[in-house]
Amino acid sequence: MEQPYLAQAFIEFGIRIHNDDSNSTMAQAHRILGHILLDIAQPHAALEAYIKALFIRLRTEETNSPPIADVYDSIAYSYTEIGDMPNTFDFIERATAIHLAQDLQHMARTDAIRAMACLRDRRLSEALQALQKCWKLQSLSQQEIEQSRYPKQSGDVMLLARILWALEERSTGRELASRAVSIRRGNFGENGGPRVADSLFHLALMLREDGKHVLSAKLLREITQMNVGMKEIKPHQCRAFWFFAKEEGKIGTRQDLCEDLKR
Repeated sequence: MEQPYLAQAFIEFGIRIHNDDSNSTMAQAHRILGHILLDIAQPHAALEAYIKALFIRLRTEETNSPPIADVYDSIAYSYTEIGDMPNTFDFIERATAIHLAQDLQHMARTDAIRAMACLRDRRLSEALQALQKCWKLQSLSQQEIEQSRYPKQSGDVMLLARILWALEERSTGRELASRAVSIRRGNFGENGGPRVADSLFHLALMLREDGKHVLSAKLLREITQMNVGMKEIKPHQCRAFWFFAKEEGKIGTRQDLCEDLKR
């Protein structure tokens, strides 16, 4: 099971002990802290950590080096989660320029972040193209991703599901989202943390858009009932409670629908 809060405590403790802004190891520590903060749905705090990592990297690396591009990627990711699309694409282009000058093979992560950003910005064809470029750099095809049950590719499966759903390929999108949920449950357990909750949430939204309000509400309720002792799940539960209330409003008080929801 994921334990991001424990990881956060260890990283922050290490940063306090070895507070040296001229050390590249510290830059990586701040970047890892940013990754953890994104996992627990704190994108603004993650952005602060990434900016700190960039500050240190710019003191220890050449400005057009791959480590700088890696931090630009991370900053772009946090801006995507915040919803600041101009800054997102600014940092994506900064990272892209470095990769094009240094080594195109290192651009897979940048393309994946571009895909997420384009999805959020409703540039759907560009999102799919960016994701396909990401896979091509890893010698993978869309068909291989669609059929994959490899835990590390569950994020790709879910991102593809969301893009295809938005492109009105709803049956395939929903099927892939269900598979991503299954993969993540197999890896993290039935009650297994923020990644399972996030996958369930996006599947619930798909069902909601399809008018399947009872099924959507069941999944949202499942998120709200996940292990309440896991702090890292709370931001996902807050989001689920909000949409669960909306679904209850859609369902109304008809006895048969209420009974369906209880099953």
